[in-house]
Amino acid sequence: MKEGNCPSMVWTVDAAKFYGRSPPMVVGHQSFRNPRLASAADRPMRDLGRPSFPSRKIFRRTLGNGWRRDQCNMLKQAVIVLLSAAIVYWIIGLAVKLGVFRPVFNHSPGKCFHLEGIEDGSEDIQALPNGLAFISSGINIKQNTQGAGPVGKIYLFDFNHPKKSPVELKIVGDEKYKILNPHGISLWTDPKTGDPYLYVVNHTPTGDAVDKFRIHSDTKTLEHLRRIENEPNIYSINDLVVVGEDQFYYSNDKYFSVYTEVAFNLHWGSVGFFNGKNAVLVETGLFLPNGIAVSKDQKHIYLADIGNEEIRVYEKNADNSLTFRQSISLQGTLPDNIDVDQETGDLWIGAHPSLIKFVKHMQNVKEIKTPSQVLRIRNPDSSSPEVIEVYSNDGVQLSGSSVAVRFGKSMLIGTVFDRALYCPLSCA
Repeated sequence: MKEGNCPSMVWTVDAAKFYGRSPPMVVGHQSFRNPRLASAADRPMRDLGRPSFPSRKIFRRTLGNGWRRDQCNMLKQAVIVLLSAAIVYWIIGLAVKLGVFRPVFNHSPGKCFHLEGIEDGSEDIQALPNGLAFISSGINIKQNTQGAGPVGKIYLFDFNHPKKSPVELKIVGDEKYKILNPHGISLWTDPKTGDPYLYVVNHTPTGDAVDKFRIHSDTKTLEHLRRIENEPNIYSINDLVVVGEDQFYYSNDKYFSVYTEVAFNLHWGSVGFFNGKNAVLVETGLFLPNGIAVSKDQKHIYLADIGNEEIRVYEKNADNSLTFRQSISLQGTLPDNIDVDQETGDLWIGAHPSLIKFVKHMQNVKEIKTPSQVLRIRNPDSSSPEVIEVYSNDGVQLSGSSVAVRFGKSMLIGTVFDRALYCPLSCA
């Protein structure tokens, strides 16, 4: 080769960082006839001190692709951060709902003692004006009344003689109605005859039902009169309140599963009304409704809303429909059953301070304890009701309080699976 045609410089440019592939070797010469037709080996470098770079179009294309990749990566990171934040928020909210961080302080209104003879729960309690109280015991959550588990019973307790043990009431009538898996109960007195009747929520092997009994206090028996069953709108009944003969409001605490509805904040509970012939739903979209009661003047219905930790107050209309009036916040505790004080109109409520501990308690009621709490609400129909904590325990003395009934200067506290506790009240 002639001296003038000797290659003056060889420069390899690593353009992979620009457009994702290895570039050709660029070799420059001092002169050539047609640079566009020249091969890579004959392509000149006009400035021997600088290498050739890809054209502006290549720069724009490669830089544009890189910018888009950066934007996609940033978007992915933002989505991951938002999802992580949402999951953390959901976990914290669920933990608060379950009562994981809720403290419990022990106190009682007086020297309390357990009732003898009740070992398998006292889930609901109702009392007559004369001091006779009826206690539902032996609820089996698994709805297996013929298999392993407690035997459902109704006990009679006399507030006038608190040291006497409760007496089991025998069921008379058809044998098939003697098997009980009792939940909520409600008393009704015939205004014409003065005869008392007891209505019992019964979780039978074939489905939920309501049994009606005539009370014979002298013989300590319950005479079975009627079973209300196979009602499509009575499917997960928890509690009821009777407002007339064979007429009652009731709560369906769930539609599918308590665990699912709590975890995903599903408001699938409802309130229904049975008019003596059939049941209709009068309120839906509720979050685990539980205990239900009627006011002393029969004008309002009170509903324990576990999911929202509140008591809902409804106006009872002439056609038995309900109009929501207000909610009473219970500030972080879960209300169970409601009893209306027939002297003052106040509400007495058995409550669960920690849902997660109560759920664990259900798995092993004898070994795992759960806190108990009793609340009293004064002036529940007013715009400024007053909530008072009457009793609180970490579960050692009493586990899983579900109801509280006042009579005179005393109070009886029931539980879902534990014993019943009698307490004197220094101030009623």
